[in-house]
Amino acid sequence: MEKVIDITRSICEICLTVVPARIIEENNSVYLSKHCSTHGETKVLVALYPENYRELREAYFKLMKFKIKQRFYALYITNQCNLGCELFTCVGNCKDNKSENSALDLTMADLKFILRNKTKPQLFFLSGAEPTFNKEWLEMARLLKEEQKVIFLYTNGSQFKDSSWVEKLKNLKVDKIYFRLNGLDNNLQADLKAETIISKRQYILDIFKQVKAPTVLGVTLLKGVNPYQLKDVFDYALNNTFICEVNFTTYFRSSKVKDFPKELILTSDEVISILERETQGLITGAEMGLFQKFFYSYMSFFRKRVCFSTKCFWIFKSQTGEAIPITRLLDLKSVEEKLNKYVDLFNKNALLGKIYFIFILAILIKNILRNQPRVFKEIVRMGYYHIFNKRGKYTHASSRFLQIIISSCCRVIDMDFKLNEFCHAGLIWKGKQGEIKYLESIWEYLLANEGCRGVDLRKK
Repeated sequence: MEKVIDITRSICEICLTVVPARIIEENNSVYLSKHCSTHGETKVLVALYPENYRELREAYFKLMKFKIKQRFYALYITNQCNLGCELFTCVGNCKDNKSENSALDLTMADLKFILRNKTKPQLFFLSGAEPTFNKEWLEMARLLKEEQKVIFLYTNGSQFKDSSWVEKLKNLKVDKIYFRLNGLDNNLQADLKAETIISKRQYILDIFKQVKAPTVLGVTLLKGVNPYQLKDVFDYALNNTFICEVNFTTYFRSSKVKDFPKELILTSDEVISILERETQGLITGAEMGLFQKFFYSYMSFFRKRVCFSTKCFWIFKSQTGEAIPITRLLDLKSVEEKLNKYVDLFNKNALLGKIYFIFILAILIKNILRNQPRVFKEIVRMGYYHIFNKRGKYTHASSRFLQIIISSCCRVIDMDFKLNEFCHAGLIWKGKQGEIKYLESIWEYLLANEGCRGVDLRKK
């Protein structure tokens, strides 16, 4: 028997129109149930543990209840890409993005216009199909650093062809590099139906290592294809201090990929279960859920956006080589009931809630000083990593912490409109007429890219 958890809206994957939808519990799982008046009902598996999902969703909406200004924008600087991925797409549709297609590239003049007219964002994500194919991307990055902005670079690394890039990237001082890896197995290319730079992968990683740039390993997962790579990627990240994060992303389904079997798409819960097994309990579903509630609370305290569909966890790497989960370092279990009280209190009165959260933080500081005093400075650095100041002087996350991200966001035709109102990333790009466009939520661009025109995410 089904139980309704929430009411929302979504997209019919056939006609791409907005349809009413429900989040339901059925057969001990959670589904997004969409009803199209023309094409009937479809269900998409969302989560495997209804009680955990319901508890986190309720906490999320109690904490993310205010209008929070967008301060993180993806700069879509080019529609060019040298790869032709069929399944693992970026914001653009890479299969159709040829290297010579530069007509809609952002220019330095465009960026100067953006900075004059959109000065509030502090963090910019240099993105696109493959941003390094924009001939002016280095100059853009330098200008953003001169303006004291935070820069993340999203890349497949294929343009970094020789050792001269070590010095170039060092001088650029990019704040973080997102490297799309997908796995360490050389046989993955055919299985993934995605072009990768397998022959150059280790060479590119060595360049990032020499630069000492905080690097993210991006791994898009498909059931039966590459989940066995989780352990190898995780171990590589633990053993290399320049790796600050591993981002495990479940495949985000597109209507443009016809006849793709839904049963191959992993849920976040399934990824967490694999990690729990492969890490022998170093990462567990229960501890990740507890940390997620703490993270929502922490971000709400500072009025920062956070994505519900992105689960995060921190692992501390001690000098002796021991890996320790953040939940055990802080002894979060000891304040679990207090976190629940904070969620309810913040929902009723944000000011009183914040005062109470300071009390919780005091307990956690006491825990860490009592159990692991040498780790305290590293935890403070990681906390500041998420709350950078208004001038954009960014403090890197501690190299002693590895952040694990499990993301099931950006699945456009399976979207839950109610969640996406708080999308943590906006988008700036050049329209077909050469005009500069701004969106508070990247979802509006993704919907348009699918062919869902005129959708208002804020409409109830």
